[in-house]
Amino acid sequence: MPQVDVETPAHEWRLGPVGVAGAGAIATGLGRRYVPSRIVASREPKATQTGAIIAERLHLPLLTPDGLHEHDRRAIRFLPADEFTSRIRDVIVSHGTVISLFVGARANVDAAQLWATLGLPSYVALELPSHRIIEIVAAV
Repeated sequence: MPQVDVETPAHEWRLGPVGVAGAGAIATGLGRRYVPSRIVASREPKATQTGAIIAERLHLPLLTPDGLHEHDRRAIRFLPADEFTSRIRDVIVSHGTVISLFVGARANVDAAQLWATLGLPSYVALELPSHRIIEIVAAV
C-alpha cells in the first residue's frame, strides 16, 4: 500500500509500512514457488521500492525499463473514497474473462465459475461501493 498524500501526485507516492511488509511477503512467496532471474519494476517510487525489496531479499538484479508506469492521471485531482464512489455512474464494457476476474476479486465469487456462466452478450450489475452482485444476466 502506498503512503497516500493528497498533496503529492499519485505517481510520486512511496510505500507505506503496510506496503513495505507486503513487498517482503511477496518476496517470500516468490522465493518459495519460483526461481526468477531478475525483478522488473516501474520507475514510479512505490513500484521501484517494491521491486527493490523483492530483489534484495531474493538476491536478484532490479531492472526499471521505460513503459511500465501507471496510467497518467496527473490532470485529475485526488478524490476521497466516498466522493469517488458516489461519482461512478459508468457502464464498463469489457471481456468475459476480465469481467469474471474483476467480479471474482471484488464480490468474492469463483471467477472461473462466473466466466463459465456468461454468454454473449451478458452483464453483471454491482452495487457500489460494496461490489455486492445485484444481478447476473448470463445472456441477453
